[in-house]
Amino acid sequence: MAKPRRKQKKRGGGFLFLLLLCAAFIACYMYVFRVKTIQIVGVDESLYDHVAVLSGISRGESMFALKENRVRMNLSADPYLEYISMTREYPSTVVIEMRQRAAAGAIAYSGIYLLVDDEGLILETTPSLPPGMPSVTSVKVSSANIGTKLASTQSDQIRIVLEIISSLESQDALSLVRQIDVDERESLYLVTFSGVKVVLGDESRLSDKVAWMRASLEEMARLGYSGGRIDVSSGKNAVYAPTEG
Repeated sequence: MAKPRRKQKKRGGGFLFLLLLCAAFIACYMYVFRVKTIQIVGVDESLYDHVAVLSGISRGESMFALKENRVRMNLSADPYLEYISMTREYPSTVVIEMRQRAAAGAIAYSGIYLLVDDEGLILETTPSLPPGMPSVTSVKVSSANIGTKLASTQSDQIRIVLEIISSLESQDALSLVRQIDVDERESLYLVTFSGVKVVLGDESRLSDKVAWMRASLEEMARLGYSGGRIDVSSGKNAVYAPTEG
C-alpha cells in the first residue's frame, strides 16, 4: 500500500512544477518580453523619432504580438522611406532597417514638378523647382501618383531619364545640371547652371558623354569661358561652340 502513495506524491509534485513553470512563462510573456527599445538604422538620425512613431509600434507592446506586415504598411505611408526589415532582439528590442530615398530630379508636369528618386518613384509634388535640382522637361507623363513609379506614354522615356540621372550621379555631376530634355530620343540635351547647352545625342555611351562634359566645363572655367554649346554626342570627344552673336 505504501508504494502507490509515493507515486501519487510524485504526480502531485510534477503537477505543481508544471503550474509554476506556466506561471513563470506567463509572467515573462506579460512583463519581460515587451518592447522597451526601438532601434532605427539606415536613415538620418533626425528621422529616428518619425520612423518609430510611423511604424505604429508602441513601447510596452508584446514582442510576440508584433506583425511585420502591419509595420511595413505603416511605414509605406512616407514615400521618402523604403522598408527593408524588422528584427526582434529578445527580450525587448525591435530593430527596424530602412533606406532613405532622396529626390534626384524634378519632372515638369502640368504647371508643377514631380520630385522623383533615382528609381523613378514619385516622392512629392511641388509648385516650384527646388534649388540646385535639375528640371526634366518634355516627359509625356501618364501616371503622377505619389508613392508610385513615374510612367510615360512614350516608350522608354522614363528609362532614358533615369539612365541620364544615374550617369550624372555616378560622376558627381548632377548638381551641375539645371535642365534635362528628353523630347527627342536622338537629340537629348542638358543645360548647365552656367548656361551651357550640352548635346548628348542618343542614350548611348552616357557615362563617356558625362565625363567629356565635366572635363569641358572645368576647362571652360579655367579659361574664363561661359555660355555656348558643348557637343558630346559622339561619346569620344567634346566640341565647343561659343554663343552666336
